[in-house]
Amino acid sequence: MPKVKINSGSLRFAIIGGLIIIVIAAALLLSGDKTKAPTLSKNTVNTACGPYRNDGSVVINGQKIAVEIAKNSEEFDKGLAGRPCITANQGMFFAFNRSGQYPFWMKGMKFPIDIIWITSAHRVAAIEINESPNTYPDKFVNKIPAQYVLELKADRSTELHMSIGTPVTF
Repeated sequence: MPKVKINSGSLRFAIIGGLIIIVIAAALLLSGDKTKAPTLSKNTVNTACGPYRNDGSVVINGQKIAVEIAKNSEEFDKGLAGRPCITANQGMFFAFNRSGQYPFWMKGMKFPIDIIWITSAHRVAAIEINESPNTYPDKFVNKIPAQYVLELKADRSTELHMSIGTPVTF
């Protein structure tokens, strides 16, 4: 069998090159693909309008609406802003610590919505119907004290035959 003579400089170059390739591959694996969709929590559903959390539901005149509940100050401030749309059986729900007058605006919104203020007795206190994103910076505020606010797809409150005093179950 013939003997192969290996140049020590070539061997070092091959080893260093192999290590560099391994380090680059490991870095790529650890960094992950940033374009990949985020992992959804078990209560998040994908809809035609993108991912929405399904934190609970409200029932209005026999119709069940899945709601995403604002859970922290960032979610209270942002609401539905930046999302492309909302489906007819989805909503965003805001629960305040006590009854009061709570202004809402359309900052960063891309679609019109209905805004429904709900009393601590779970009855509709005020409704703004089909409010457009171009109303920003105007603010909409309830006159009758409310503890909860529900945002729905535009005109959905009309479809649900909502009016002042309509009971809302949650």
